[in-house]
Amino acid sequence: MAGLSAVSCTPNQQQGAAVGGVTGAAVGAIAGGSGTSTAQGALLGAGIGATAAALQESSRNQNSGYNEPYRAPRNNEYPYAERTSTPGEVLSPYSPYNLMDVRGLRPGSLARDPSCGKMFRVP
Repeated sequence: MAGLSAVSCTPNQQQGAAVGGVTGAAVGAIAGGSGTSTAQGALLGAGIGATAAALQESSRNQNSGYNEPYRAPRNNEYPYAERTSTPGEVLSPYSPYNLMDVRGLRPGSLARDPSCGKMFRVP
């Protein structure tokens, strides 16, 4: 049996993909009755689930009522990301505090959070 991993997604998006995948697989199995239709249903459901979760996160962030103004850092004023229990993964210092993969980057080097475009330092 093949597995699917959504490593670049947030935890909410991963959960949405998992729920959508299971639901899609069930619908595919009932509707088509073959392994191919089950797999197609799972892939379609996972995509829809992850997209729905991403849209919910985006809407929640836009409707939070608080937009922190962006100010260009002066004199190396980049904040440090927060360490996690997993080596090579950190939490961005910027809202929505995404889990970031910084494997291969040295401590103190700069990385960019793609969700907001802001730079931070690797702890």
